[in-house]
Amino acid sequence: MGRALATLFGVICIATVATQTLAVGVMWWHGRLTPSAWAEIAAALDGAPGATAPGDATSEATAPAGPTRTPTYEEVLERRAAAALQLADRTEALRSAARAVAAEAKAVADDRAALAADRTAFERELTQAREELTAEATEQARELVKGMGPKDSVGYLMSLPDLSVVTLVKGLDARTASKVLAEFAGGTEQERARGVVIFAALHAGQPEAAAIDAAAGGGPAPPGDPGG
Repeated sequence: MGRALATLFGVICIATVATQTLAVGVMWWHGRLTPSAWAEIAAALDGAPGATAPGDATSEATAPAGPTRTPTYEEVLERRAAAALQLADRTEALRSAARAVAAEAKAVADDRAALAADRTAFERELTQAREELTAEATEQARELVKGMGPKDSVGYLMSLPDLSVVTLVKGLDARTASKVLAEFAGGTEQERARGVVIFAALHAGQPEAAAIDAAAGGGPAPPGDPGG
């Protein structure tokens, strides 16, 4: 009986030692056999208060965390690299937005330039059309002056501005123009004064001189000048 108990006790001891040896081997294999782990194992074997009981796992899990671990040099480099990449992405996004805004601004400027060019061309065409129409109307008025005769034409010429009369008379042939001026000179006082103004304007090179002076001074052309 005593020998059987001794044998059983020996088997239990051998099994316990084998289990502990296996546990130590597993910890060593996983790289967790540190000095602190040795201390915990020794405390557990000796029954010291430092050993952690299975029931204390919950309290350890809920215990406040210790001081923050200082990051390694590699971790710092990784964080800086990630921050640099994020900054580069944001910078590229801003540059893309700036390029898009610049392209849109250029498109708007091009549209405005094209619109201004079209407007200038349209105004030029209107001016040309007006000049052609005025020239045709002036030539028609000259034909009427020739047809109605100097005496009857003076009454109509008195209703026109000075430069318009000068334009009409200047386009007439010399014989008809001289008869018209003679009719002005032999008419009423108002007609004689008007004839003097017309002759002086013809002598001064009007209406072309007035148009040249207006262009040189940047001002508008004189009123009553139909051109042609």
